[in-house]
Amino acid sequence: MKEYEKVELKKGDWDKDFGFRVNTDFHIVSQMSSGRYIDLISNNAVLKKPNGYKSQTWFFDKKTKTIKSRRTPSYSFQITGSGGKGKTNMVITSTNSRWW
Repeated sequence: MKEYEKVELKKGDWDKDFGFRVNTDFHIVSQMSSGRYIDLISNNAVLKKPNGYKSQTWFFDKKTKTIKSRRTPSYSFQITGSGGKGKTNMVITSTNSRWW
């Protein structure tokens, strides 16, 4: 596809560059036998049994290129320290949309 032919993706479209459907809800499920979901409690990601709350629902925001919480859409997953050497911790905090 040529640069000028880029198509604006809308809700439900597959973003092949990031591997997500745009603005479509999903759950992040543990591979442990309990099959618990990642839940957003305050600014912490915790594993909990599925409960139907928005705090367990996530979506890919094409504009910011981040995974956001449906409960608090201003929060998204981020890597501490800009992903620099030795900085591999994942946190959930206010979206800043910067790419390192």
